[in-house]
Amino acid sequence: MSSATDWAREEKRLLDIISFAEMFPSIEVLLIGSVPRTHLPRNISLVGYLKDPKSISEALNSVQAFINFSYKDACPKTVAQANACGLPILYADSGGVSEQVFSGIPIKDTKTFSFEKEIPRLNKEDLLKSSKEFIYLHPELSTREPDLHNDLFEEMLEGYFKVIRSF
Repeated sequence: MSSATDWAREEKRLLDIISFAEMFPSIEVLLIGSVPRTHLPRNISLVGYLKDPKSISEALNSVQAFINFSYKDACPKTVAQANACGLPILYADSGGVSEQVFSGIPIKDTKTFSFEKEIPRLNKEDLLKSSKEFIYLHPELSTREPDLHNDLFEEMLEGYFKVIRSF
């Protein structure tokens, strides 16, 4: 499952979700949120926009994993919701997602610090490699206790404190 308020927002990377679904046609992908009219593979089903947090929680609890390919998202609430439901997450290593994930596999993403004219796509080889690893490790990831002491989170906080102390 993957979730976004509006999949027309380019940074949510609907095209990469479609690529994932095409690479793994036996995996059903559910999308929460408004989806623009576009051709979707048969293994993508639309849940629609869910406003009520209880409905979102019920939808998340009905699946086995969560996908987040968003680009440079500081702290996506959808990842927090997936964590709260104990879902392993396949995610783009972008923005603040890495610090947020308790159990999952990252997909290498661009680390440029610049103003882009368009959102870069995920590299298909990296997407395939990480997705295969995620599928292989899914049973272990699903039963793993949440890593509440996330070193990346600690490093991120230390960076913030360092900047604040410099003033």
